[in-house]
Amino acid sequence: MKGTPRDRVRNTAAVLLDGLVTGFCYSLAPLLREWLDPWVRNFAGTWTFDPRVYYLFLPVAVVCVVISLWLLGCYGRRRRRTLRAAAPRLLGALILAQLLLVLAGFYAKEDFLSRGVLMIFLVTNFAGLTTVRWFIDRATQHHPRRRTIVVGTDTTALRLAEVLARAEEQDIVGHLDTGGASMVEERRVLGNVENTADILRRHTPIDEIALAVHDPATVAPAVAAAEDHGITVRQLLRPVASGLQRVYFEQVDGLNMLTLNASAADEMALLVKRIIDIAGAVIGLALTAVLVPFVALAIKVDSKGPVFYRQQRVGLNGRRFTIYKFRTMIEGAHEMRAELADKNIMQGPRFKIENDPRITPVGRVLRRLSIDELPQFLSVLKGDMSLVGPRPFPSEEVEAYRGRQYRRLGMKPGLTGLWQTHGRCELKDFAQMLALDEEYIQNWSLGLDFSILLRTIPAVIFGRGAM
Repeated sequence: MKGTPRDRVRNTAAVLLDGLVTGFCYSLAPLLREWLDPWVRNFAGTWTFDPRVYYLFLPVAVVCVVISLWLLGCYGRRRRRTLRAAAPRLLGALILAQLLLVLAGFYAKEDFLSRGVLMIFLVTNFAGLTTVRWFIDRATQHHPRRRTIVVGTDTTALRLAEVLARAEEQDIVGHLDTGGASMVEERRVLGNVENTADILRRHTPIDEIALAVHDPATVAPAVAAAEDHGITVRQLLRPVASGLQRVYFEQVDGLNMLTLNASAADEMALLVKRIIDIAGAVIGLALTAVLVPFVALAIKVDSKGPVFYRQQRVGLNGRRFTIYKFRTMIEGAHEMRAELADKNIMQGPRFKIENDPRITPVGRVLRRLSIDELPQFLSVLKGDMSLVGPRPFPSEEVEAYRGRQYRRLGMKPGLTGLWQTHGRCELKDFAQMLALDEEYIQNWSLGLDFSILLRTIPAVIFGRGAM
């Protein structure tokens, strides 16, 4: 878990506490089910409780719940503060944990979890976790707020003070002047950074010094005084570029490195994404195999040419790969682009025309139902694509990219993405597509992927935006 040492201690304690609550609720569920048996027998039938087999899976249940809570963002500095706001995410994590537990029981060939036990476990676990969080919130409401001094008086320092006061509920005691342009009210300036030691003594207690200035010589007196007083120092980082960057520290064979990443950097979450991609690709290819004979026959009867169409596309960070689709256009369609260029309805490096004369009658049906995309599950299985991500475009279109347009290559391309759920081909401005892709990359999470997949289903069924 990333964050400050204080955050890591808090998160570790939260994980241990959640594990204890989950273990208790898991142990309680079969006992409650047995107690309720006389009332539910007429509806659910008789039920035999085998403690030995059931409790053998107690560690599995705890691990499933903790992993699910972590995957849905219930830990970390960005955890929502209010219990009401956190409850839906907490419930979603517990439902995911139940699915993982059932899957574990299936692979272990153990049929011991009745529906009644699972429901009782879900309800008691949700009640237990929310109750514990309520007590913790109540217990920490009157915890002394951290008193902080900000080094710097420019707009950046003002912004830093606002964020600390709002996001971490810190009391900003004041600012230290470093000799630059000041945007801070005079009454909020405690003095010059050179006199930090005296200022700390006058305004005791001080818990933290936040540096909004990056010149080592300028902030040296503040850092030295903080070290003498045992006070925490935090340095605001100025990214070398704005936008999508994530900033984190890592160690490489003993060397400390500051990494700025323009795309998703959570390796564990990306691993889970890859596992989901493989599972989805296997299911998708199985469906494709069933449809191939019928689609192939329709394509062959409708027009001359191969059943499958392949084209070179550009993927993650400019990697080129071959994409496969069911053919929906007449032979030689790609060579006709030049004579149809004046009918292009897209703005930017993208080619799309309405009522495209190159599309065959069968091709229109395949496109409307998105059946032509099914062979791309092969690219997902190979690792060139993902189930969710920015769509991969042809090489000649990518070669026309300029500046920020390359940012959409910062994540592995996908079968579906944000702009597919926002009207697909109804979007006619490449800048609008780019904005949606950047939004996806910047806010990527497993939860966002699941949301896009769910929204893709009605978009495909009703053919919204298909051409």
